Amino acid sequence: MKHSLRPITLILFLSGAAACSDSGHRPDSLLVSIPGDGVIEKVRAVVIPELNAETAWLGMIGDVAFDPHSKHLFLLEHAAVLEITLDGTFVNRYGEEGSGPGEILGLTGFDVNERGLFLLDNRNGKILHYSLTGELVSETPVTSLYYDLAVNGRQLVLIPGSEGAFDVYETDGLKKARSVGKRDDLPEDCGFCELDVFDDGRVAIGYGIGPAVLLFSPTGDLLSQIKFDDMREILDRWIEEEQGVLRHGGGKNWLTDIEVIQEDLLVAAISPARVLWRPRELWLVDVAQGQVLTRLAFDTLQVGPRITAFPDLYTFSHLNGGIYHYRAPQDLIAALEALTVTP
Repeated sequence: MKHSLRPITLILFLSGAAACSDSGHRPDSLLVSIPGDGVIEKVRAVVIPELNAETAWLGMIGDVAFDPHSKHLFLLEHAAVLEITLDGTFVNRYGEEGSGPGEILGLTGFDVNERGLFLLDNRNGKILHYSLTGELVSETPVTSLYYDLAVNGRQLVLIPGSEGAFDVYETDGLKKARSVGKRDDLPEDCGFCELDVFDDGRVAIGYGIGPAVLLFSPTGDLLSQIKFDDMREILDRWIEEEQGVLRHGGGKNWLTDIEVIQEDLLVAAISPARVLWRPRELWLVDVAQGQVLTRLAFDTLQVGPRITAFPDLYTFSHLNGGIYHYRAPQDLIAALEALTVTP
């Protein structure tokens, strides 16, 4: 979870989403015009052409995270996390394959903040905490089958909960604090769920097949359920790839990732049906009002299913081992930064 812009308050309503929410209108909010139909342009690509002992993980990346302090990228491999610079230089490796202390067999989720790197190893049934210098701080066994985790300060959130919607662990010592909410509030199959946490402890869960975004209070109350009703193909200009090979197959769109960026605001990566989980659009969502504020299109097809940070986005492509840096339209960035916090 990385917040790139300062907190704002939004109440703009655009078509493309419907929600059931008890949040209501916030008083004294600032109504602004958010530019729409912009293009997320590729800034640069870093392709690492040769595989070696340090880069043999290429092609097996499952997720990506960006640390704004070091300005490094963290890439999730099945049995390790790799830290690299933005130009692709190897920095560190966290975890080794195996079943012993500090060893990993099957990672399904991870997150990073100033307290370190937190990994979810479902095959070994444990959570691991590494310092950002590579030392194993602690690990704890888990009996529940979790699909994803997100860290927020001193708390670690995991889904689905062992008894509720999600479980909360303390980052110090990885001790389980509580299971909160109702398990029935989550989709039956949460294997397609994506997770992030707001600074105030609210939990956002994106459901890929819906697609939809669920917003929970820190105590597990379901605050809103944002269902994206517009299930048409995303954009005519993405009907076929540059090579003219890959075509849309119709059907539902897919949510492949969500990223909290500031107060009440997150971005959702949306992929059309049968396009190999490669997002074509980024939807800016106000979770408090249950609305899609704007929909942005990527200017290339070289986008992986996972994204990190905003308005500068980083993703990893399985097609050619490329690390891609994208940037949102400048008018959108300016509009967001011009907003003031409501007293």
